[in-house]
Amino acid sequence: MTPEEKENIRQVKDRYQIIGFDEKLYAALSNALKAARTNAPVLILGENGVGKENIAKIIHGNSKRKNHPFIAIDCGAIPEGTMSSELFGHKKGAFTGADDNRKGYFEQVNGGTIFLDEIADMPLTTQTSLLRILEYGEFLPVGSSIPQKCDVRIIAATNKNLYQLIADGKFRQDLFHRLFCISVNVPALRERKNDIPLLFAYFAEKVADEYQCAPISLTDEAEEILKDFPWPGNIRELKNVVSRISTLETKRTIDGELLQSYLQYPSLSRLLPSVIQPGHQSDMRYDQDALRQEVTSLRDRLQKLEEHYTATICKIYEWMSGNSPASATDVAPVVPALPAPSASDTAREAPINVEATEVPDMEEAATETVKTDNRSREEFLRDRILAALERNNGNREATAKEVGISTRTLYRKLKEYGH
Repeated sequence: MTPEEKENIRQVKDRYQIIGFDEKLYAALSNALKAARTNAPVLILGENGVGKENIAKIIHGNSKRKNHPFIAIDCGAIPEGTMSSELFGHKKGAFTGADDNRKGYFEQVNGGTIFLDEIADMPLTTQTSLLRILEYGEFLPVGSSIPQKCDVRIIAATNKNLYQLIADGKFRQDLFHRLFCISVNVPALRERKNDIPLLFAYFAEKVADEYQCAPISLTDEAEEILKDFPWPGNIRELKNVVSRISTLETKRTIDGELLQSYLQYPSLSRLLPSVIQPGHQSDMRYDQDALRQEVTSLRDRLQKLEEHYTATICKIYEWMSGNSPASATDVAPVVPALPAPSASDTAREAPINVEATEVPDMEEAATETVKTDNRSREEFLRDRILAALERNNGNREATAKEVGISTRTLYRKLKEYGH
C-alpha cells in the first residue's frame, strides 16, 4: 500500500470515525475507495454489527454521486407484499389502498446511491425487478406497463451465504453475478484483536461525554479477556457492553472478574463454534449434562408408560370378552397421554449409557401375558380386580382407577363375582 493510499484511508477513518489499524480493516477500506471511483454495483460481505453501512457510505461519499441522495434500506424489515411498491412505487388503483400514485425509492434517489442491506431477504419476484434495473436501468412501478428509466447506483450487503441460497433456490444466480462485480469483505471484530481495546476506549470516552461521567478503563487482565472474547455481535455488541458497564458500575477501573460478568452468555455459548487448541480437550460438559437430562426424562416417562401396561391389557381382555354390549364404551382410552417432563425430571442426572428400551406392540404384550399365565382371561381379570379391591380396603372407586376400568364396569364385575 502506497503512502498516498494510507493517507486517503487515514482521512476516511477520521471522517467516518472508524477506529483500528488492522490489516484486514485497511484492506476493506482500500477496496471501498477503489470501488468509489467506478459506477459498478458493489456487494459488501460481513457479519451483523461489523459496520457494512459505513462502508456503503464511504463508497458513496467518495464517488461522483456524493452530491446526490443516499438511502439505506433494510430488505428484511419490509414486508414481502409491499417490497416492490416501496422500491419501485405504484400507480393509483394498482391494489387495494393505492389511492394515489406513489414514487418508490429508486425514483426518489435518482442520480444517487441505494444501499440494500440484507439483500438475501429480498423476495424472488423483487429480485427479478432489481436485475432489470442493473441490466437495463429501468423498472416498472406496480400497476404500470410503461418502463421508467432511472440512474441509481446499487450497493448491496448480506451476512448470509449466497452460494447456499442459490443452491436452495432462494436467490437468483444471475442477480448474484451482477452484484458481485466488486466485493468488499468487512472483517469480524474477533479477527481484529488488537483493535478491540482501542474501540473499547473510544466508546468509553463517548459514553462518558454523553453521561457526564469519568470514562471507564481496563486492567491488563481485563484487556486480554476483552481480546479473547468471540464477540458474536461484533462492534455493535462491544458498544453495548461499554455502555452497560459505564452506566451500572461505580468503579471506573474494570478488572478481569468484573468484565467477565458482563460477557456471560450461557444461552448463546452452546451456539458458538468451539475451537480446540492442540494438546487440549474440548469441554463437552454442557452437552453431556443436556444428554443426561434428556435420557433421565425419557426413562422416567417410559417407566410411567410401563405402569399402564397391565391395566391396558385388562381393558383389552374386557373388551374382547364381549360380556356386555356397553363394555366397549366403558373402556377408557387405552394408553393415557404421557405426562410432560417436570422440573424434577431435568434436575436428576443419569449415566450416559442407557439400556435400550422399546415399547412393545400391544397385541404382542397381551399374548405374552397369556403365555406366562395359564389362567383364562376372565380369571386373570378377576384376580386383578379382587387383589386391587383388597389393597384399597374395599374402596371401589380407587380399585377401578388402579385396574383402569370404569366404576360401572367394576360394579358389574363384582356382581358377577358375588361381591
